[in-house]
Amino acid sequence: MNGSFSAFIRMLMFSGLTLSLMPLQFFFLVSWRSMAKTLPHLYHRAASRLLGFKVTVSGELPQKGPCLIVSN
Repeated sequence: MNGSFSAFIRMLMFSGLTLSLMPLQFFFLVSWRSMAKTLPHLYHRAASRLLGFKVTVSGELPQKGPCLIVSN
């Protein structure tokens, strides 16, 4: 596939994913609060995989208190 065509398809799929989940997130915010917290995690995982991001986790997140996450 051509590079620009592949990028266009990825952006089209990203837009479709985003637009299709927006009403669902609104519904969850109104009626199902626990799922309203879970859906963004699932969305960002799917979007980053779709866009080809490579995520490397080093260390563990603290269980209590504020946390500063740095990326490069």
